[in-house]
Amino acid sequence: MFGVFTPGVTDILSDTPLGASEDGPAIAEGSAGGVALDVATYTTPITFTGGESHVIGGLIEANGDDIPSNGDYITDPLKTVVVDGDMVVEFVYPTDFIEVTGMPESGTITIRITGAADHNGKPVFWAVVAPGDSILDPANHLAVGHEPKIVGGEVDVVMYDPDNATTPIIFTGGNSYDTGGIIDANEDDVYTSGQDYLVNPIRTIVVDGDMILELVYPTDFMLAP
Repeated sequence: MFGVFTPGVTDILSDTPLGASEDGPAIAEGSAGGVALDVATYTTPITFTGGESHVIGGLIEANGDDIPSNGDYITDPLKTVVVDGDMVVEFVYPTDFIEVTGMPESGTITIRITGAADHNGKPVFWAVVAPGDSILDPANHLAVGHEPKIVGGEVDVVMYDPDNATTPIIFTGGNSYDTGGIIDANEDDVYTSGQDYLVNPIRTIVVDGDMILELVYPTDFMLAP
């Protein structure tokens, strides 16, 4: 992907381009080229005003995950052009590129509870939601733990698709989520005030690789209000 940006832009991965080539073009025999298209439709080439200054930069999607991430190659330095007719801006690999490093990695989320011997055999209900959403509303659940039971005072709760308990969800690196849940102490399969134990406070996770959130009972829990 290559894009055209406003003057002064230094981070093209977080800025919205004025025009861009969508999802490519693919490199063939060592070369690729693309026209800056309207980013609303990616169908119409943009005609830029003569005399305007713009920053040009882009990314080689080297690792195949279709998002900017570690292992891709980004233009460095960016190039600034002043529009004068139809412009062709050239970048040469590897001279004009550097490898992307240091970005948050995508990964799974696991909740690890220890110290809960008082609740051996009890199931744990857990969920991941968007920041600020209630974990008690199933409609908000982006991922859930499929009711693993506490054994030997411990349990690992892996976050799965709510409708599929076979494959853990891979969360996008850098995204933020809230997560929380209950120890179903009375085993009635619902949240019960005064009987179950609710994590306190709700935790926020920023994904960077496979994440393990460690919680200790009773320190990190409260009797459900």
